[in-house]
Amino acid sequence: CSFWTLVEATACKSLEFLALWKGKEKRHGRFCRHRRWSWNEDRARCCESRVQTEQRQGGSSDAKAGGSEGGWVCAGEGAENKRKKTIGGVIGVYWAVFVALWALLLYIPMLILHPFVKAFDGRKRRVHDFISRYFLKVPLLAMGVRPKFIGRENLPPADEAVVYVANHQSFLDIFCFGFIGVHHKFVSKIEILRLPVIGNAMTMKGDVALLRGNRKSQLKTYKDMLNTLKTGSSLAIFPEGTRSEDGRMRKFSSGAFKAAKATGVRVVPMTILGTREAMPTSTLLPIRRHSITVVVHKPLDSTTRTEQELSDAARQAIQSGLPPALRDAPETTPLKEAE
Repeated sequence: CSFWTLVEATACKSLEFLALWKGKEKRHGRFCRHRRWSWNEDRARCCESRVQTEQRQGGSSDAKAGGSEGGWVCAGEGAENKRKKTIGGVIGVYWAVFVALWALLLYIPMLILHPFVKAFDGRKRRVHDFISRYFLKVPLLAMGVRPKFIGRENLPPADEAVVYVANHQSFLDIFCFGFIGVHHKFVSKIEILRLPVIGNAMTMKGDVALLRGNRKSQLKTYKDMLNTLKTGSSLAIFPEGTRSEDGRMRKFSSGAFKAAKATGVRVVPMTILGTREAMPTSTLLPIRRHSITVVVHKPLDSTTRTEQELSDAARQAIQSGLPPALRDAPETTPLKEAE
């Protein structure tokens, strides 16, 4: 009996008990779908059908035969799909609880050390960066996932300030940056920095906040980005600005490339794969464990390119790591009509 099987059965039993205790038996079906999970010889791998409920309602039931009418299937492919959804929901809930506790655990030493870090290393705040790196790494490892890196040799030296740009398909993309092994600051929407504990930690760490749609805030964000790069810290930015629902890259904003050009630092494009399958944009929590791959492309020199050329080169590099179906369609020149 695997660990996740035990987790699955424990969660369903807990939900069933809670529903019965509240007298609302049908309300707990979000994960278990009105099923009765039992500890049998298969260790919580079998569910009983809703035959009795169907009979009470005066309808016919084909659950025993493995039919799919009404969505109630306890055998065959339908039961397997529902079991996978159940496991996905359980994994998401347990992962969220783990992340919350892990964030609180690391927030305490950050809060204690913050006055000393601000006094002796107020510009880079490397102690906070070190703690933040482990906050990002451990949640993925707790899911049984360690991102595979391709092109790690393209990563610049740890003491070089650069701008990391990557495609954005999932909330889990952020956690992949914990494995690159360098100090960096995120450019994040201000709503994230307003979250309790995590937002406070990001503020103490020196991450840059962005209020989208506000011109004054955008100017301040740009100045903060320049100051961060000038102090020797790297920036991690998702130039699309938001997550892609279908995996295709959205239009890039110019802020990352404008800051790189102004300070003369290199731009490092990165392609992140597999996070959308683990946690799509339509879900608040991970729904499955899935392998993650990070492709690090060769750094781009900002001193020999314009802002637009930097943006185009970075987009082309990131797209080269995506599956062909998710790349931009090549532009075609219309043929002139024959005279």
